[in-house]
Amino acid sequence: MTIRFAFFDCMETIVQLEVPSFDLYADWCWEGGAGGLGLWHGIEGFRAEWKRSRDRLGSLDGGLREGTILGRIRDAIASAAAGRDWSPERVDGEARGVHESFWRTYRAETFVLPEAPAALDGM
Repeated sequence: MTIRFAFFDCMETIVQLEVPSFDLYADWCWEGGAGGLGLWHGIEGFRAEWKRSRDRLGSLDGGLREGTILGRIRDAIASAAAGRDWSPERVDGEARGVHESFWRTYRAETFVLPEAPAALDGM
């Protein structure tokens, strides 16, 4: 049998990222614009919202639902903005802005180990 394709999650297989704590992604979102939205009392409030968002996602479909960063950001903003005069369009627009900043930071923090390209060439 000839193997024609290999599918795998690139994170921590090819693309590496030092993740010192579960707060790292929340911090990148905070620094990328969530902190300026006026919805939380400091970064700790946002981190708590981020955890609640993760818990909400984890409670869906028996914990088997795979989420996206954009979905997590949107969920956190929508939850914190509930009861305020925020339209769904505003929530979505703010989430997209934070998301774009998040990925700029993410890409700047990732690296490929030197042996990864050679391993892929050998496939």
